[in-house]
Amino acid sequence: MRNRAALLAAALVAAFAAIPSVAAAADTFVDDDTGNNANPCTAPGAPCQSIITAVSIAGPDDTVHVDGGDYAEFVSLTNGKSLVEEDFNSGDGDLQATIDPGALGPAMAVPAGGAAGEIRGFTLRSDAVPVSLEGPANLTGNTFDDPDANTHVNLLQGSGAASITGNTFTDNPTDTDDQNG
Repeated sequence: MRNRAALLAAALVAAFAAIPSVAAAADTFVDDDTGNNANPCTAPGAPCQSIITAVSIAGPDDTVHVDGGDYAEFVSLTNGKSLVEEDFNSGDGDLQATIDPGALGPAMAVPAGGAAGEIRGFTLRSDAVPVSLEGPANLTGNTFDDPDANTHVNLLQGSGAASITGNTFTDNPTDTDDQNG
């Protein structure tokens, strides 16, 4: 009887060992009103206050969910991370998330050798270029609001399979770049 139990136990161990391990996604959340960068940021009830902090906590291929509000940050995405605007704190009155670093640089960048997932639902504004891609990313449903006369999205060498679809481009009336980019 012992041999049979030992054989059964060994078979169960072998069967479980053959099942591939799947890491659970640990998405992060950001809210400029109720967030705190000391939070774990992994639940809508305990979000980060800054996008940069949430991006640094997120693992490869994770999604950073950003509640509506104004974020004066320069955000850089790599490792397949996605950034999605989502109104998970509907009581704060913020319907749209705007990322505007002012003169600090682009609102959003994917550096050389990096790759982002999806960037969706934001108003991206900058005194420079709102988005700079040296690595691939999928930009969908964003509004590029450029207060000066230059390009909205800068596709640099290495941007690879960047996808820019379903976005809105607004311009300063004196802009002469014909909304290229």
